[in-house]
Amino acid sequence: MNKKGLEIKDLSISYRVGKQSFVAVEDVNMKIEPGKIVGIIGESGCGKSTVMNAILDTLPQNGFVGQGEILFNNKNLLTLNKEERRQMKWTEISCAFQYAQSAMNPVAKVLDQFLDAFYDHGIDMSSEEKLNIIQEKIEMCGLDWERVVDSYPHELSGGMRQRVAIANSLILDPSLLLLDEPTTALDIITQAFVVEALRNVHKSLGLTMLLISHDIGNIAKLADNVIVMYAGTIVESGTVEEIFYESKHPYTRGLIASTPSLREDLSKRKSIQGEPPNLLSMPEGCKFHPRCEYMVERCKQIIPKTQVLEGQHTCACIRVDEISGGLS
Repeated sequence: MNKKGLEIKDLSISYRVGKQSFVAVEDVNMKIEPGKIVGIIGESGCGKSTVMNAILDTLPQNGFVGQGEILFNNKNLLTLNKEERRQMKWTEISCAFQYAQSAMNPVAKVLDQFLDAFYDHGIDMSSEEKLNIIQEKIEMCGLDWERVVDSYPHELSGGMRQRVAIANSLILDPSLLLLDEPTTALDIITQAFVVEALRNVHKSLGLTMLLISHDIGNIAKLADNVIVMYAGTIVESGTVEEIFYESKHPYTRGLIASTPSLREDLSKRKSIQGEPPNLLSMPEGCKFHPRCEYMVERCKQIIPKTQVLEGQHTCACIRVDEISGGLS
């Protein structure tokens, strides 16, 4: 496979609400090297899905890109027309969304839904070749070919449907796979099957992946690099080791500290106080300051710039040098 990476430069995205508009994603920069897995973490409303929808050209009608570039294989996707973007889906950039039940046609068997992608893109291939590809991708995701293809979605478990959705996203051999909360609403055992399927897919195909999730544990198991978003901005980024063992931003530390563990006393978990800001009335200065226990007066006035620390580690906090040693 010809591996291709993704780079996002100075991306800002807004939504119109009545006569107003508000910025949902602001000055986002990220780079995913070919063949790597990058995870984005953050609370609901932080901008994770908005970034993904901009890549896929699936922003809602009231959403629009204010500025920036989305470079895939050195081509700015935002300069392409609708048909060019549509033709790239599944052949070069593919996706698997959360709640696979909603993404699948309830009255069509799994095999027919796989074949739709071939028909939609006018792939000139024999029926036998198509079936071989579908079988390969289904089995790559840890599913039984004969059990799955002749079933309707409601005849499969939630975990099986999610893995079917992942397999379906792979049949036209994309270079980039986007995954939106692939383990949401699944029990912990079923999540493990999905994570193992993704590991096998990456090992077998070596494709580039962008994975967004609330589940920090699964990001840690899969990703090479992690991006932390808060209120539409990137507050910290780095390798898995840098983020999970050497995190500097108070928000990242708060996310990790609030994540429950099966091996630890849950009473030791500490949640982040307060709620994410209303995007229609953002706080001045650092957007996290109303919830930050390390806030000082200047945090209310200064918008923090992203600083490069060591290695690939970046952080946007004006007090990072002062408080990193005291965070625990």
